[in-house]
Amino acid sequence: MGTLPEYYTEQTMNGRIKARIKIEGIEDLTLKKVMKEVEKGKKFIIFRLSVFLIFYFYQHSSSIYFTGKNQQNSLYRTRLFFIGLCAALIVGVAAFFIFGVNTFSLLDFSKDFTMNAVILMFLGLGAFFPISSLVINIRGGEDITPQILRYLELYENHKKGGPSCPAPGL
Repeated sequence: MGTLPEYYTEQTMNGRIKARIKIEGIEDLTLKKVMKEVEKGKKFIIFRLSVFLIFYFYQHSSSIYFTGKNQQNSLYRTRLFFIGLCAALIVGVAAFFIFGVNTFSLLDFSKDFTMNAVILMFLGLGAFFPISSLVINIRGGEDITPQILRYLELYENHKKGGPSCPAPGL
């Protein structure tokens, strides 16, 4: 047993790398030490940022932070950054659609009802993803401890030469 990986690598079903996210706070730790810390109350936290514009969806994640209740203050700046960025994106997109829709006359209630319905549907979807990211970040980030522990167990098994198989969702 040695040190744990520096990055969490998420793959698609066909083996392509989907995401490679840095894990902060587990330097020079073994899996047993991480498990003990998790039992004491520590967890793996990630912050999200989402943008949805018409047909384009973009989601970005912060690094993964291994932190406990008494260490939440150290993540305050990162949390505040992602909250501010989410809020700015929501306000920016809302302002564009409020003023842009009127400027370009995209919504014309005297004409085609179907086109208006489609545009309003995309406006609703565009607000859902950033707002959900904002709520997650305000609550202190997303707890992804079970996924990371499973990933670390698979990493250790693979390092030992034991059977390792890709787990669903990794």
